[in-house]
Amino acid sequence: MTTLVRGGMGILMMLGLVLATVGVGAAAGFPEKPITLVVHAGAGGGSDIFSRTLSAAFDKEKILPQPIVVENKRAGAAPSPLPT
Repeated sequence: MTTLVRGGMGILMMLGLVLATVGVGAAAGFPEKPITLVVHAGAGGGSDIFSRTLSAAFDKEKILPQPIVVENKRAGAAPSPLPT
């Protein structure tokens, strides 16, 4: 290939890269939905009280634009309360 063709291909590749990344800046802010904080213990325990206090403080001070929803999931004998 000649130098002119290689230079033209390089310019096209750079243009394609720039056009591909233009949409990234227009993406919506993360996260769009409320944040779910999963607590491993039942309601009324120390973990639950701390999580709800943390959620209320974040909401009051507007640290995050989305609310934090506290969800209690007792694990029982299972190692994790997270969904499988």
